[in-house]
Amino acid sequence: MPSHPIHALIDLWRQRQPRHAHGGWWALSGFHYQLLISIQQTIDAYRPGQSALQLNETLSDHLRFEANSTHWLCIQVKRRLDRRTLSAALAELWLIHILALSDAPELARDAHYEVCAEQIDGQPDAHLPDWQPDHPAEPAQLADFLQRVQVVHRHNVRAAILTQLVSQPIYAATPLTLLESWLAHGLSIERTRDGQALAERIYNDLHQAPKTHGALPPGIMMWRPHFRPPADVVCDDREDSVLTGQQPTPQDLADGCFFTRPLYATLADKAERWIHQQASQSRPLPAVFWLGGRSGCGKSVALLHVLGQLHQAGFDHILWLGNSVNLLPDAVALARVLHSEDSREAPVIIALDDPFLLPDSQALAAWQAAVDALQDLVAQRRGDELPVFLCCGPSEQAIRFEEQMAGQLRVSRHDLPIESPAELADMRHWFTRRTSRPAPHYAEHDENLLLVQLFFEWRHAEPLTEFAWHFRQRLKAWDDSGELEKHVAQILAANRLYIGYCPAALERLDAVLRDRLSALTQDQHLRVLSDARPLSAAAGQARRPGVWLAHPHLVDAIYQTWFPPGQHAATRRQHLVNAALDWLQHAAEDSQRNTVLWAIAYSQTRPSLPYAGRLSAADAAQTLADIHHQRPDLTQGSLSALAPWVAAETELPALVAQLPNRPRAQAIHRLNAIQQDEPGLGLVCRLLATPPANAHDAAATDTVLALLRRLDARQWPKWQSLAQYCLTLTHDPALALSLANYYAQHPSEHPGLWLEHCLQSAGEAALPAVQTWLAQAPATLPAWSYIWEAAWGQAHHPNTPLRTLANDWMRRADTQSGPSWAFIWGPLWQAAPNDAALAALGREWLQRAPAEHASWAFVWEALWQAAPNDAALAALAREWLQRAPAEHKSWTFVWQALWRVTPDDPVLAQQGQAWLSAPRWRHDMSWGYMWQALWETRTQDQPLLAQGRRWLEETRSRRGGWGRVCANVLPHYAEDTALMAAAEAWLLTRPAEDEEAVRVRQALAKR
Repeated sequence: MPSHPIHALIDLWRQRQPRHAHGGWWALSGFHYQLLISIQQTIDAYRPGQSALQLNETLSDHLRFEANSTHWLCIQVKRRLDRRTLSAALAELWLIHILALSDAPELARDAHYEVCAEQIDGQPDAHLPDWQPDHPAEPAQLADFLQRVQVVHRHNVRAAILTQLVSQPIYAATPLTLLESWLAHGLSIERTRDGQALAERIYNDLHQAPKTHGALPPGIMMWRPHFRPPADVVCDDREDSVLTGQQPTPQDLADGCFFTRPLYATLADKAERWIHQQASQSRPLPAVFWLGGRSGCGKSVALLHVLGQLHQAGFDHILWLGNSVNLLPDAVALARVLHSEDSREAPVIIALDDPFLLPDSQALAAWQAAVDALQDLVAQRRGDELPVFLCCGPSEQAIRFEEQMAGQLRVSRHDLPIESPAELADMRHWFTRRTSRPAPHYAEHDENLLLVQLFFEWRHAEPLTEFAWHFRQRLKAWDDSGELEKHVAQILAANRLYIGYCPAALERLDAVLRDRLSALTQDQHLRVLSDARPLSAAAGQARRPGVWLAHPHLVDAIYQTWFPPGQHAATRRQHLVNAALDWLQHAAEDSQRNTVLWAIAYSQTRPSLPYAGRLSAADAAQTLADIHHQRPDLTQGSLSALAPWVAAETELPALVAQLPNRPRAQAIHRLNAIQQDEPGLGLVCRLLATPPANAHDAAATDTVLALLRRLDARQWPKWQSLAQYCLTLTHDPALALSLANYYAQHPSEHPGLWLEHCLQSAGEAALPAVQTWLAQAPATLPAWSYIWEAAWGQAHHPNTPLRTLANDWMRRADTQSGPSWAFIWGPLWQAAPNDAALAALGREWLQRAPAEHASWAFVWEALWQAAPNDAALAALAREWLQRAPAEHKSWTFVWQALWRVTPDDPVLAQQGQAWLSAPRWRHDMSWGYMWQALWETRTQDQPLLAQGRRWLEETRSRRGGWGRVCANVLPHYAEDTALMAAAEAWLLTRPAEDEEAVRVRQALAKR
């Protein structure tokens, strides 16, 4: 639109009178924040079927009564709180309090007051005890008033409200629509005398709003603001105030049940940097941040602390799944809804404890479904929309996870270090303050002692070995038949290998023994979990199958005390044999039937397993041989029953001599005769295709590859996934070509990244099949552009078929859908940057693509580099700057490209200054570079200089271009010691040869 002279006056007004120019904006933003607080408070008090009195703008800013309670809360809302504004807020609350004391003393007794703020400068609440009203007050009354006042930092309120709306008990289907309607209602209503209109509207909408339990599937918990450790140690002498082997939960974190290691802040910083890096990856993939280490070393507690700190840092949408890896697909679907609803830059975090805990096939299926649900974002390189996964689990679990999901996920592992002596001393002090009793000295000097055992011994005030003996004596005293002790021993034998005991073991006990076991475990503070969770389990708690007694590390110590190794070898083996036979005979699900067999099979060759070393190779082989002796049918029946024995032969070579037939040979023989799918076929094929350690089993690999060639993919649903797995292991060109041909024959199927793998393994031989797929696949399929790029990278150019396919696709593709169009046009333009037809196609696309399109600037900049003074391109860019949303990530880059060519353009100057002045961009990475661009042509602009000085203080040295701005501002503030200190602190974080650091150092030297 043409520039009007008034714009120049507006620009001057904003520069020279910023307080007046932005006063209305600040007033509106303050009232907007107050409305958000009122909405949040009203939702907090909402309970279906109940109502609580909520008054807005009547007695102070917000007044809240709790349902079925006489307590009431009066809230003063400040957008920005410092010592001055706190004093003003207290003055108003004090007037309310003395009015209540004099005229309504029964109300005054139940009064509470709050001053909340979005931004807090310094520590104004430190002056709270010293505050005095304007008029003298009776000291006791004033002290009582100040005791009732709480200063609360409430930031990211909008995101917190959206979290409330999709959580229990509301489950709103359209949370953003509800919130926006309430904000509009709050800004438009007349201030009625009772001030309750907004609350009534909210309660009415919550009662009538469409609900969807699919928005928050059972078992998924939204992270809440109070899920963070208390600021100080909370004394609590109850028995469960310190966890000693139970599964930690977010509420335990809020209750102060854990010691906070300094390490957690470092891990949270690492996680935050890692999360920001993922969105900028040139080839985005779903990414996993994995906290590893030994079992019992505190990984779960560390993960909870990291999540709490990330939530405080602005990652508002965190989905906590606990051990429920089976809920991953639901969590991914919900994450995509939350991201689209809130349009946030911060990604949604999905958090899991032990994310590969289930049998590999089940966990793999859950992860595969989750990854498949994100393939469209991967293909379109919309990495900023991908959720990120934060997990904790044993290191071996992470290694196995990476092997199984190779090429589909990016994993970053961080193992927890062993506690230092100083940390142990701090833990002892914390325990004493927490429980009001001293922590006894036992085995802290043992470097192998795990935190779970340390706190167990402190909690019970005796070493674990003594506890074990007392526990056993209690069992014998309660049941002299030995039956109760035998069953407990078998449960311990299974639990120490990180597997539950079959619930049928308890069902066989008579009622008296079951009652005694229940009473005994409660008395000894152990937990019996049956069928995956305790009876009162909440969302996100453990879902481990079977019966459990305490933490597996504690169980192992108890078991070792009862049955020392070398003295009870036969008894120990028999315990496992019984546990295995119970699962085989009584398992409710086929997936659980071989639980013990799998644990024993992998006990030797995976040293990072949490139970590694608890079974010798000889004991493991002999135990399996004993099981086979009682159940010889296990290797003669279905492939599902044969699978763990195939794995056992690979992992335990000594087993072969004790079995009548080699399981791998039996499996190969069975596979050579198979003509159609049957249960367990895919799993056995994977086991055979995975070669034994330091060996190559060509016969097994050839058998699986022959099977893939022999069976019709249409008759075997798992053909595709097995072919993908084998291609990852073998990179077999023939298999790659078969898989590429499979997709060419099934163009409607989503190939994900696999056609790229086919091209990498088979080279140009796969190009015809890939080109066939490209010619038949719908233009709307997200993977189309990604696969075309992979084919273009393999082809010898010029490749006429691929170029023709690309031109056809670009003409029929929907310009609205993602950045894919630019990813096709870009490589073609790079190969032929002077192609007139491509240039015309690019210009045409710029004219019809929506301004908010993520790749608009990418195409424009490529054309601009070839013709930097082209008037038509400049006009397109100017028009785009006017209509593109200000939050477009490329807005500042296009502006800077035009500014470099026309640095005196008044319209561009006005646009740049308006962008800098908008408070919402103050923490944007481009702010410093935008300021620098304007400053280079306006070195005498005092408002611009002052603006740069304020930004340096507010961003605290953490944003892009900080050094450039500082180097230009420093010479004009020769007496500003605070700025000098900030600059010197910033230099400590930068390499000496860094260009910005050199400029800042020179500016300091000139002073």
